[in-house]
Amino acid sequence: MPCVDEEIIATKFLLYCFEELSGIKINYHKSEVFSVGISKLEEERIAMILNCNIGSFPFKYLGLPMSPFKLRVADLEFIPQKLENRLNLWQAGSLYYSGRAVLINACLSSIPSYAMGLFLLPESIHNRLDSIRGRFYWEGVNDKRRYHMVKWCNLAFPKNFGGLGFTETRAMNSSLLAKWIFKLESNDSSLCMMVLRNKYMSNSGFFQGHARGKMFSFFWKGLHSIKAWVLRGATEVGIGNHIYFWRDVWLNSVSLKTLYPFLYEICNQKEILVKDVLEEGLQILTFRRAFSITDFAQWNELCALIDNLNILSQERAEDNLVWALDNKGVFSSNSLYNLITFRGVIDVNMQNLWSSPIPLKLKHFLWLAWRDKIQST
Repeated sequence: MPCVDEEIIATKFLLYCFEELSGIKINYHKSEVFSVGISKLEEERIAMILNCNIGSFPFKYLGLPMSPFKLRVADLEFIPQKLENRLNLWQAGSLYYSGRAVLINACLSSIPSYAMGLFLLPESIHNRLDSIRGRFYWEGVNDKRRYHMVKWCNLAFPKNFGGLGFTETRAMNSSLLAKWIFKLESNDSSLCMMVLRNKYMSNSGFFQGHARGKMFSFFWKGLHSIKAWVLRGATEVGIGNHIYFWRDVWLNSVSLKTLYPFLYEICNQKEILVKDVLEEGLQILTFRRAFSITDFAQWNELCALIDNLNILSQERAEDNLVWALDNKGVFSSNSLYNLITFRGVIDVNMQNLWSSPIPLKLKHFLWLAWRDKIQST
């Protein structure tokens, strides 16, 4: 629908008032008008009244692309390009592997962090970041090509498990985005959290919602893509109006569907909430067939567990996430990153190597020698 001229004029008047009060002059020739849902002619008319240029999506705000549409890979190419530009400024041709590793950890791996805190980057962007950092580690900044003796996936994980401690950007991307989920599920009353809750969580909690369809932003879809990692280390407590009885981790360190898989498979209410079960009792649950001996054993355990809980007699606050990987229950991106990059058994030899009081240059040489990857020609 066309915009009302009086509203456009009022907007221009507010800009004039801003100039008078602040003493700052607005350069309208460098300003742009962005519109959504109106025709091209209407957009040109508004730009003419405001004496501004017509802008196009995506536009940069605080260094990040903004658009009401899905961001393309080309819109995020500026991230690996920043790494390339930084390499062009370095005179690091004489550095050994250890010196390049320091530059990778201190600079190249940190450049994408700002964008990864808001967007879930596509796999192609992560591949570009890996390629640039791997090329710099093995080849430096010279034009001469050299063999990459070890795959990047075997370099970018903790030193205690045999890697070189380089940041795994996919894991770090998920860890940084997870902080948004904890803020949304906590008592954070900032304006940003209020806007997101009112827009996307008006009818349910974050984990009960979804991000399918065109109405959800690129940012919101990214949060839902990594929520499975959050559930691996989080437990939910509260009155239970946003907590699934079977699927969410709220009573023990694992979900009830994991503890009692046979009951979950035959239950007719797989999406039931904790609040409904605690108010009505376990008799609210119905099953699609009669219990077997195994089912009866699990049912008795579940009944005893809920009876001993005595949760209704306690005063409980609103639903809230508690991070089980921290003694204080406080989430940190570093703890989730350690969970994602966990490789199982610690390599004692590598642990002794990196903790030994020898020069870093010698440590990298011994690491290569241990893997039999020293270039002899």
